[in-house]
Amino acid sequence: MQTKTSPRSIPFLISILALMALVVVPLSSALIWLGWQAVGSVEERSIDRRMAALDQALQGFLTTRLDLIVLDAQMLAVAPVFSLEAGAAADDERIRQLFAMLIRHPTLSATYAGYDDGHSLFVARVESFLPAERLAYGSPPDGTLLVQVVDGPRDDRRESWWPQTADGTRGPVTVQPSTYDPRLRAWFTIARRLDRATMTEPYRFATTGAWGISAGIPIRRGGILGMDFTPGTLSRLLFEYKPTPNSIIIASPQSGDVFIESDGCTPSDAECLPGDGEVRETIKNAIVDARGTEPHIERDFVAAGRAYREFVHIMPPVLGRRLSIAAAVPVSELAATSRSLLLRSAVAAMLAVALAILAVLVVSLLLSRSLARIAGKTERIRDLDFSDRVPVRSRITEILRLSQTIEQMRAGLEIFGRYVSKDLVRQIMRAPHRHGGTRRDFTVMFTDIEGFSRISETIEPGLLFARLSRYFEVMGAAISANRGMIDKYMGDGIMAFWNAPEPDDDHIANACRAA
Repeated sequence: MQTKTSPRSIPFLISILALMALVVVPLSSALIWLGWQAVGSVEERSIDRRMAALDQALQGFLTTRLDLIVLDAQMLAVAPVFSLEAGAAADDERIRQLFAMLIRHPTLSATYAGYDDGHSLFVARVESFLPAERLAYGSPPDGTLLVQVVDGPRDDRRESWWPQTADGTRGPVTVQPSTYDPRLRAWFTIARRLDRATMTEPYRFATTGAWGISAGIPIRRGGILGMDFTPGTLSRLLFEYKPTPNSIIIASPQSGDVFIESDGCTPSDAECLPGDGEVRETIKNAIVDARGTEPHIERDFVAAGRAYREFVHIMPPVLGRRLSIAAAVPVSELAATSRSLLLRSAVAAMLAVALAILAVLVVSLLLSRSLARIAGKTERIRDLDFSDRVPVRSRITEILRLSQTIEQMRAGLEIFGRYVSKDLVRQIMRAPHRHGGTRRDFTVMFTDIEGFSRISETIEPGLLFARLSRYFEVMGAAISANRGMIDKYMGDGIMAFWNAPEPDDDHIANACRAA
């Protein structure tokens, strides 16, 4: 006999997995959502801090670093070797000092000195020259310096120049006529007129042909020390402060239309974003619009289909000139670190959920297997099949206790089944609602072994038990075969009846047959 499963019941494994999903998935989703919200807030603060750090770094460059360069130049300006009285005999030492200053300060593209008598010295990096100017000077190799000395009266000036390597090795000297006069250059005239360190407006350099800005520092007696900052060297410096690969930084004097720009990312770089030119034009327009307004502007804008965070800052005066600095950073790159962290956290959370579900699946399989075996064993016991004597093994205490209890029940029922008809038990189990008080005629039979007391006293207990068991077995088989039910065993006697609990119209005849 089998009991039908309720249509609403579901397997234990599915129940555990569903419970796991109902608990873990909403919990992990809520944690990821909270993490996302927290990261968004942290991103905003991080962007503000990084932009402020960029602003401070640029201010530091335009103040501290330039101050150091000017201080270095001022120390040379008061040195006796740079005085006008030292004359041309001091040129070798002057060149060596200018050379050393150029090496100390990579920001500079050239250093030079001009005197009231028209004498001048010039030391420049070859890579700062325009191609046409490099060709005019014999195209010296990259990584070298070019040294130029100009002397003579205004109508008969001569220049001597030669390439020189970083270790001081000089190349061949070339002498040719020259029209260059330092006393006519802006860096000389402005510094001489103001009698202090000053900076020029952007202009085209006479020697290198490049656009840039010069600074002039008065020499104590009779001359001016000069320094050149080209857009190339400044852009490389600005590149050092780029917070992300696609950031763009542009500097411009407030009174000019020259823009010094940081180098863009390499187009072959996989991280390089398109639309660089459009972003640069937007920043330049922002610099122009900011002139004469508040000293610090920060805003968001969209260019080339991407969101950017931009700030424009008007720096304090440096050597009498103000510079406007603008920077634009893709918001996606500013948030890349936190987004990557959140993504890794989400992946770790999903991995943890997957491992948890896998662990629950394994444990559920083990539990369901043990429970399935116990269910199968109890079904066989219900059918009065006691052949499965292998106990269910488990490390779960409750399952182990259940298995032991079922084994004890199976053993007890197996022993009981030796004396009670299995058919009768099945009848009782098929109709449990009929078991109650009813009035009915039935036939009763009592059996007894004649002289059992005397027999039991004369034979060994083991033999007595064997014979008694055989007796009960034969008698029980005869009674059960004829639809009888054994009520009780009374020592060596048996009480059996017919017509109960199942009706038996032929109970008298069946009792007689059994007898």
